Amino acid sequence: MCNEVEEQTVSTECWYIFISVFRFDKMSSTWIKFLFILTLVLLPYFVAESAVASPESLRKVPNCTLYKSESDCSRTLIPVCADNQMTYYNACYFCLEQLVSPIKYKYHGICTKE
Repeated sequence: MCNEVEEQTVSTECWYIFISVFRFDKMSSTWIKFLFILTLVLLPYFVAESAVASPESLRKVPNCTLYKSESDCSRTLIPVCADNQMTYYNACYFCLEQLVSPIKYKYHGICTKE
């Protein structure tokens, strides 16, 4: 049905079929309709953003001047992978190790075998 005739007619017919699947006529509230349409409109934006900008790519190299001793370290698990293929609990523990051995930041996350 959506594969026939001219493009204009086809796109219109397909749109009506798409809309009828969601049964807008059965929704009781205008507010629900608004939220549903808003979700349909914004969903592609958020999907595209999450594919382009992953959380790992947004994190920067840890600022090691903030951490001088283990008492400065929190117990929050935010793994950091170093170039020695070791995963550190968080940026603080990575920085403390960097004081005693020549390691470099690789990325935020658990190290994977390459």
